[in-house]
Amino acid sequence: MKNKIPPPILAFFCIYFIYLLKDIFPNFSFPYDEVLACFIAFEAIIIIFFSIKEFKNVDTTISPYQLNDVSSLVTVGMFRFSRNPMYLGLTLLQLAAGFYFGNWLMIIIIPMFIFYMTYFQILPEEKALFEKFGERYNKYCYKVGRWL
Repeated sequence: MKNKIPPPILAFFCIYFIYLLKDIFPNFSFPYDEVLACFIAFEAIIIIFFSIKEFKNVDTTISPYQLNDVSSLVTVGMFRFSRNPMYLGLTLLQLAAGFYFGNWLMIIIIPMFIFYMTYFQILPEEKALFEKFGERYNKYCYKVGRWL
């Protein structure tokens, strides 16, 4: 695994940067921006919660660092729409923070997070899952997108 920083820590680090630099970068606001931010954050939390629940239902690890302990390929629930709904949820939390703080910096930080997670976390995970589940995982990848 190329990523040594736990994905939730990395996501919250990005959110902290969005908050910390909100006064340095140009801000924006629009009616109900905080409502939109709360809606997106709520949606993100629901996605993460139900994704974790699916892992728990089949008694497999949620840790991206314990790929040897993966006992099942989860393809139901949120995993019907995204192969990485937990990472999608973390990305949505950053988007919510960007709207909440009205910081344009999010249009730089979020794509950097997506690129970093894809290259250093998701691609190594996919390789390990293919080695473990073979053609079954390949078929799943064909049906469901990496992010959406």
